[in-house]
Amino acid sequence: MSFKKRALPTIAILASSLLVLSGCGSQNNASSAADLDYDKLPLNQFFNEIYSANDYDADKAYETLVKAEEKIASCMQDQGWDYTPNPPKREDFSDDYSSSDDDLSYDSREYAEKHGYGITEVPGGLNDEDIDGAQQVDPNQDYVNSLSDSERDAYYESLQGPSLTEEQMAAIEAGEASWDDYDQGCYGSIRHDEMSQDPIGALQDDPEIKDLLEKIGELANSEYDKTHADYPFHDLDRELSDCLAKADVGLDNLGDQSAQDILWEEYNELAAASDDSGETSSASPEELEAFKKREREVAVAEWDCKEKIGYHKKHYDITFERQTQFVNENKATLNRVTALVNEKNSKSK
Repeated sequence: MSFKKRALPTIAILASSLLVLSGCGSQNNASSAADLDYDKLPLNQFFNEIYSANDYDADKAYETLVKAEEKIASCMQDQGWDYTPNPPKREDFSDDYSSSDDDLSYDSREYAEKHGYGITEVPGGLNDEDIDGAQQVDPNQDYVNSLSDSERDAYYESLQGPSLTEEQMAAIEAGEASWDDYDQGCYGSIRHDEMSQDPIGALQDDPEIKDLLEKIGELANSEYDKTHADYPFHDLDRELSDCLAKADVGLDNLGDQSAQDILWEEYNELAAASDDSGETSSASPEELEAFKKREREVAVAEWDCKEKIGYHKKHYDITFERQTQFVNENKATLNRVTALVNEKNSKSK
């Protein structure tokens, strides 16, 4: 058996790691979160210093992605394929995700009252009936669909590299190899060009720094994935679960899920319920309205529970302690990264 994979831009991986490390993946409480300075988290201080010194922002990151797509197109065309650059929409690529299109903070009770978790309604007027039309269309899809099965396999091999074998996947999972050890096609061919635009990513060929970035990614993953062996918020989650059970919103035990995860599952079951023929059927307007009401009720209940138990302060304190320990254990490498970036900056001036 072989496995398809796609080379993910390391810039995007670093960005998602920082969102989790900063607590953005779990904030739902504006009044508590407003009193917490996430910029003072130890790792955030490190990254903020690096990126502010380089004026590296969403505009530069987006420009990098656009150029990368152009290089992918050139690479694919050299191998005989048609490929139209397909960067994300600029309006969907931002460095400010703190508020919705109607200027309500995602962390506010007002947002929960109006939009719930944003499952059935996208703030700013985009609702279920027009979400499909608003999604970005891949300009290459029609071309890919026109290919035969064998041509399509060859196309994706040129784009992403050959499928990995079970042995190769096992080597990656065991830490004996990395994605970079294998051919990643045209995506892989532009990786170093892309990474050279990122102040830290440009240093990733250094084994010590690469190891540091992998550790940061693992730290972020451990704070997001409730099934991770080092997930640190089990006690806090149980406290939240107990509060929600008393809120009478039909959530007796969250387990390894969040309230939002459970609501997403309920919505997916409602929106794609199968009939006897195996065809999917959409929910009725009445069912959808009932779900929207439940979504808002659960979101508000969770907001109130997090306020009641001081969720965000406890979450912040745990995160701060873990990051402090990480920085202390990796101080020499972190200082070396800062020195190398500063040296590069001084030479470019």
